[in-house]
Amino acid sequence: LLRTPLEEMCLQSKKLGLAPGGQEDPDGVPAFLSKALTPPHEKSITNALELLMELDAMEPETNELTNLGNCLASLSLEPRVGKMVIWSYLLGCSQAASSMGVAMSYKSPFIIPPPHLRQVQNR
Repeated sequence: LLRTPLEEMCLQSKKLGLAPGGQEDPDGVPAFLSKALTPPHEKSITNALELLMELDAMEPETNELTNLGNCLASLSLEPRVGKMVIWSYLLGCSQAASSMGVAMSYKSPFIIPPPHLRQVQNR
C-alpha cells in the first residue's frame, strides 16, 4: 500500500467493487482504505479522489468510475500517465508517448536506501 500511488488504489478498489459507495458513505473509498494496517492520511485520500475527478476518471457526485476511469484502472500506470498514453493512442502518437510514459513512471533506486543502510541510519 505504501509503494502504490493512492490514486491507483482508489481506482482498483472502485473497479473491484470493494468500495462501491461515495466519499462520505461508510462503504466508500476513504472508509475502505482506512481499514488498512497502515492507513493513509485522510487528506491524502481526499487529494487522490480530487485528482481522479479532475482527470474525469470518477464522477464528482457519485464517485462512480467513468469509462476513462475503468480504462485507467486496467492499466498498471499512474493515472496521469495512463491518460497521456490513452490520448496519445487516440491521436496517433502512441509510440513516442509510451516511451515517455515508461520514463515518467520509472522510480529511481536511489530514493529508498538499501536495507543495510537503513539499519545504519536507524541506530
